[in-house]
Amino acid sequence: MKKTLLFTLLLLTLASCSSLRTGVSSIPMYAPKAEINPIRANVDIDMDKKLVGKSTSSYFLLFRVNGDNKFADGMSYSSESKLSGILNARENKTKSSAAYNALHNSGADIIVHPNYVVEIKNYILFKQINVTVSGYAGYFKKFYQKEYSDNDEETVRK
Repeated sequence: MKKTLLFTLLLLTLASCSSLRTGVSSIPMYAPKAEINPIRANVDIDMDKKLVGKSTSSYFLLFRVNGDNKFADGMSYSSESKLSGILNARENKTKSSAAYNALHNSGADIIVHPNYVVEIKNYILFKQINVTVSGYAGYFKKFYQKEYSDNDEETVRK
């Protein structure tokens, strides 16, 4: 019994201590800057359809112990600064999850004029973040780019 337990413990220790490191040699080279015309979209807003999504995340010390695992990608917030992504990563992740919950099964493409209500409960070793997002349903109708012309050449070179 002792040998089996010792062997299992040794096997788990060896299996959990692995790492992979790869490297690539690179040489700096000249790459001209290419600017892409911005993509614009026509959005239909349904003022009668209000989207609401909620999400809760719970943390013990630095580890998330409870919460949603689906998120809306590409979310940005108007109050976001350069350090906000680092300092408010937990809050932003919960906001993104609430946005996903609002959009999921609604048929809408985007949340127009989203309002986030964030409630943070801090305990000694435990933290709970509750986020509710509400906004109007938006539907993409048409995507387009401004055509490049010779008059825009000076603007592109700057």
